[in-house]
Formats: sequence, C-alpha cells, structure tokens
Amino acid sequence: MRLTLNEPAGTQITLRMAEILAPGGTEIDPSTTGVYATGVIQTEIYVCKGGGEQWRPRFTYHGFRFVEVTGLKRKPAVSFMQGIQLRTAAEKRGDFVCSDPLLNRIYRTSLWTLASNMHSITEDCPQREKCAWMGDMEIYGQAAIYNYHLVPLFNKLADDMDTTLGRGGITPWHKPASPGLPCNIAAGRRLCDQANPDWGAALVALPWFIYLYYGDASTLGRQYPHMKRWVRYVASAEVSKNGIVQYGFGDWCPPGIGGANPKCPVPLTSTALQYASLTIMTKTAAMLGHSDDEKWFRRQAAIVKAAFHKTFYQPHTNGYGSQTANAVALRFGLAPDKHKSAVAAALADEIKAQHNHADTGILGSRPLYTLLNDHGYDELTYRMMKKIDYPSYGYMLSRGDTTWPEVQYNTPLNQPQINCSYNHGMQSGFAAWFHESIAGIRPLEASPGFKQIVMRPHNFRQLTSVSAYHQSMYGTIKSEWRRKGSHFHWNIALPPNTTAQVAIPARDLNLVREGAKAIDAKHPHIRFLKWEGDHAIFAVASGAYKFSSVLSDI
Repeated sequence: MRLTLNEPAGTQITLRMAEILAPGGTEIDPSTTGVYATGVIQTEIYVCKGGGEQWRPRFTYHGFRFVEVTGLKRKPAVSFMQGIQLRTAAEKRGDFVCSDPLLNRIYRTSLWTLASNMHSITEDCPQREKCAWMGDMEIYGQAAIYNYHLVPLFNKLADDMDTTLGRGGITPWHKPASPGLPCNIAAGRRLCDQANPDWGAALVALPWFIYLYYGDASTLGRQYPHMKRWVRYVASAEVSKNGIVQYGFGDWCPPGIGGANPKCPVPLTSTALQYASLTIMTKTAAMLGHSDDEKWFRRQAAIVKAAFHKTFYQPHTNGYGSQTANAVALRFGLAPDKHKSAVAAALADEIKAQHNHADTGILGSRPLYTLLNDHGYDELTYRMMKKIDYPSYGYMLSRGDTTWPEVQYNTPLNQPQINCSYNHGMQSGFAAWFHESIAGIRPLEASPGFKQIVMRPHNFRQLTSVSAYHQSMYGTIKSEWRRKGSHFHWNIALPPNTTAQVAIPARDLNLVREGAKAIDAKHPHIRFLKWEGDHAIFAVASGAYKFSSVLSDI
C-alpha cells in the first residue's frame, strides 16, 4: 500500500491485509493468508513524522484485497491509500480479447493471478509461503510465456534449482536424500524435502520451455547433467516398479479438495510426467550429440509408455479412469495412436456426466481445454467456460474472486471456508488455451522459438471475434478472426524470417480467399499442402494476410 498522510508527528498507523472479509463484511478475515500456520497477520506499522508525507514499504510486499487501517487522527480523503502492483519486470508479450465478456474476465483473472505471483521467482502465492514450488512452474510456465517475456526469470529459476541440489535431507517417502537431486521448492522460505517425482519433472520441463518457445538451447546444455541425473533416478528401483513411478503429490487441488485428486491415482500422473521427461531427454540428448544417452532414454520411454497403458487403461471406458487421467495421457502422448480418439471421447463423456464441469486438479486442468479442442470438442469447452454454478470459473467470478484460489473453485458459499490461499498461480495453467487454441498460435517443435508457427483457431462456431497476439523472439505474431454467420475472416501477421502452417476452416477449398482472390498454385507466398477434416492447410511465408472462407455446418 502507498499512503498519503497529513497526521500529527508520532501518530502510529497500522495496516492489516487480508484476502477476504469476515461474515458481515465489516472486518478482515486473515485465515487464507497462512495465519493458522504462522500465528501472524500481514501487518505494516508506520509512525508519522508529521505534516504532508507519502510512504510505502520498500523491502516487502503482501498479497491481499482488503486492508484494515487503524490509528488515523483525522478522517482521510478517499485517495489517501493506493494499492501498488509489484512484480518482476517481465515485459508484456501477449494479449487476448474475444466477443464473450465472461471469457475475457477469465483470461484477465488468469493474468492477474500470474502477474501477482512473480517476485524474482514464480510463486505459489504472494501472501503466505512465497515459494517457487517446482510443480507449479511446469503447470503455468506456458501460460505465462504467452503473455510475458520470461527468459531471464526462467534462467534464474533453473539456477535456483541448482542451489537446492542434494539439500533435501529426506525424500517424501522418508528415505535419505540422494546427492545432486533437487528439492520440491527451488527458492523460498524452505526446501520441503527432496523433490517428489512429479514436482521434480520441472527440472527437465523448464529448460525445454525456454528452448521450445524462445529457441534458446543454452539452458538445456547447461542443465543437461542435472536433468539426466534426475530422470535416471526416477527410473531407478527406489522410485519405479516395472516402469510405474510410485510416488508424487498427484493431481493437486481439484474442486473443493486441498490435496491430491482422489479420482486419479498418484502413480498415474507421476508416471506420465516421467514419460514426458524421458521424451524431452531423448530429443535433448540427440540435439547435444549424446548418442548413448539418447538410446537409453528412448528405450526407457518405450518401457514406461507400455507399462502405463497396461497398468491404467480401462477397456470398458475406452480411457484411463478419470478426467485428469485421460487428459495427461493425451497431453504427453501416452495413449496409443489407435486409442487417441476413443480416449478423447471418454474424456468428453466424463465431463458431460458431470454436467459440463471439470473435476481436475492442476495437472489435469493445464491441458484439458486445449486437448478437447484438438479433438473436435470446441462446443464442450465453451459450455464448460460458460458455467456459472459450482464448480466453475464463472462461479468464482460471480462471488467476487479477482484471482484463482489455491483450492480450485474453493467451496460453495453454504459451506465453511477452507483456510487456503485465494491467489495461486498454479491454477492459471489452463489459460495457455486462449492463445494456443482459441487464437491458434503454437510453436512448431521441429523449428522452435516460433521460427515455424502452427496457426489453427478454435471455437469460431461459438464466438464471433477474437484478437490476440504473442511477441516472439522474431517479432509479433497476430491472430485476429471474426465470424458473421457462416463467413469466416482471419487476419494473421507472421514476423520476418518465419513461416507458418495455417489451418483455415472452410466448407470448400474453392471458397478460401486471401484478400479478394482465390489462392492458386502461382501465389508467391502461400502454398496449399493438404485438406484435413474441414480445414485447408497452407504453408505461408512471413507477412500480413487477410484470409476468408465459408464454414461448414453453420
């Protein structure tokens, strides 16, 4: 807070900060800020020097929505107190707005949650622990990248992980910690033991995000020995049995539950993240020329993939048993190709059985909406986002939340409050969906850093307009589309020295235009590649384009 005061010298002003109000709305309720564990409330005390003055704390920050002020001698003007947003100076690199006000609020709330959890680390929460939990980084790293320039911060976090190597003391399963392995927390007020297998996967994922989204392989090279040591440890007999990882935190904080998701076994999500790490390590070893390592990672990945399907696949549901289980299986490529469509259908059926509600924690929520769109369930994702009853994002906004709470959706209003944070960055991981799916902007893994771009918009039958951009290392990528009836208009901009695979939804190839002209084989910058479902796929050179088409089924 910043105070503008004109009080007598010696006046003691006390500020106490909280996220929610007590019943009745006349007192703060600090229970969500960790007071039950610390015994203290976020408090600032200022002793006035007298006369006109302005003050704010310089060496700390707080997470709050409400402030209780005591000690004033005079009735203040409304402007005597201002809230100042303090965060890491990461340049804004993206934005999104669409024709649906509720979706815009969900996006903005996600960004507010991300921004208020960046203070030289990516935090769990800004009011209580202020710790860089490893698992959180893997979950919301991509959503943050679409909106902020994070290479400096993510490289710092990779170095922060190094400072914890071998310092865990014990494992979460009460074995002595091993040398050279990270802790559950990369930086913060504690380390919280040697990393669980699922949370420690961020040691591999974070350098990969830097490479995939920024085209910078230096962090992979620098961190490679630590990444290799970690993945081989998780594959060891101490942690895995027959390819299945035994330990982890699991699908953390589903609706109303402050812990692992009971609908999804911990070994399932931990094994999925180990497979993701193995696939990254296979590619990284090949890139860095470590051929023997590449062979080992590839063999181990095949073992884990086969074990995962054998252990967790349920033929009677055509899936893996829960929303999260199906989502992570699809996200990381664990479902065999012949089963992918059926697994996606099983995921959609489970959501419909929950009246179009998600019951996923952070591991399931991150890919949920993007995967559903990828498999043709745009209408379902839109229905989910439009829900305003419990549990849903709309429900949280309807009760006044301005950031996403630690326990996803928290509890219905007629139940006692859970003493958990109301501002947890991990719950914003799903928000990558706005850029990577609705706007349709993704990097092509074979040519990272958005050197080659995949452009494929979604939800154009539910929305009437979208405007989004992401400023890559090559320049700004824009995706702006609008629909009027069955007519689809899509303006895109590709920065210099890039190319894109552009998927244009259309009823017929002959109805696709760029500007006012049909696209023919003689076009110097656009080349037709193939027809895929109801999309015409083109290879497009850098530049600005105005595409139009006529949609099917509208």
